[in-house]
Formats: sequence, C-alpha cells, structure tokens
Amino acid sequence: YSLLGETNQQELENFIATEPVGSTCQFEFTNSQKKNNAVWLILGEIIVIDSQRYLLGILRDIARRHHGELALREAGQKRRAFFNAIPDGICILDNEFNVIDCNDSFATMHGYSSEQVINQNISKFLIESEWQDRRQRLLRSTQDSSYLGPRLALHKSGDSFEVELHGSLIENDGQRTYVGI
Repeated sequence: YSLLGETNQQELENFIATEPVGSTCQFEFTNSQKKNNAVWLILGEIIVIDSQRYLLGILRDIARRHHGELALREAGQKRRAFFNAIPDGICILDNEFNVIDCNDSFATMHGYSSEQVINQNISKFLIESEWQDRRQRLLRSTQDSSYLGPRLALHKSGDSFEVELHGSLIENDGQRTYVGI
C-alpha cells in the first residue's frame, strides 16, 4: 500500500474485506510519495488462499494515458468555449435532421438551452412550410452544396422570426451531416 493515499487505501481495504470472492475491481490512484505525476491503475480480483482474502491484481502506470485524457478534455472544453462564443447561431444535424450539436446562440434565439435542443428534430425550430421546402432541398443536396438565404425560424413562444441561413452538407464515409449557421 505504500503507493496509495489514505482514501484509496481505505477503499481498497474495504473492497477486499467486503466484496464476494471472484469480484473484480479497478482502482486508479496517484503516487502520493513522489512528485513525478505517476498515475497507477490496479486491475484485480478477490481470491482466498488458506482462508485469507487477497486481491490478486496487476499494477500498471497509466500516467501517459491519464495526462492524454486530461489534455483531450481541456481541448474539448476550449473548443466548446470557442463554439459558444460565436454570436451566430450554429447547429449540426444528423442525416435524419436531428440536432446533434448547437451553440448557445442557436439555442437562445429559439428560447431554449443547448441541452433542450440536442436530439430535437430541426423541424421544431422552423415554420412548417419553410421546413417542408428546406427538407426536400436537403434530401436532394450533394456534397459541397450549400444554401444561403432568408428563412423563418420558430421561437419556443410560437413567434416566428427571420434568420439568414447558410446551410451546408458534409459527407464523411457515407454519413450525411448538415451544418447551419
């Protein structure tokens, strides 16, 4: 246990003492005795030898993976901050026209939070007649095609408002994604 901090050591001891034989575990912890930022992972299983309970496991240094995950998470947070700082509303649709991502500006102009918009069909945010026309054009669109022009959008309150829409189709490995700004 020399590598474990007090909290991790107590959790590990509790696991060994209370879990049924054959239970598996995964514990991640940092080396509290060194300043080299080591991150360790224990993968193990509870076994019994001569009526004593043990954790038979593998100890692995996962510092690189851990630091990579942190860097990726930070990069994602920065990308999200940039995306949300753009004052124009942006939404990304899957091939069934469901919103898979949007920035805060898009959600706010329609009276919603981003979380409320995600997974909704874009038809919810456009006047019905506008949507039917736009849907047919999107279905016929090809790679590198785009649209620029006025559209009537729909606010949560039921009021309509005019937007200048620039929409593009992006195809990647046979998957169609639509981006609207």
